[in-house]
Amino acid sequence: MDTSIDIGTRKAIVILRVRLKALQERESSITLEDCEVVYIKIV
Repeated sequence: MDTSIDIGTRKAIVILRVRLKALQERESSITLEDCEVVYIKIV
């Protein structure tokens, strides 16, 4: 997924990793516990 978040006049670029197994096991949306931050940068 590609999205950005405005922080005042800047943006945060965040790349998350989600295990495929977590996607397969869930019957609903993934949670924060299913995610791992791979990269974060304020631009």
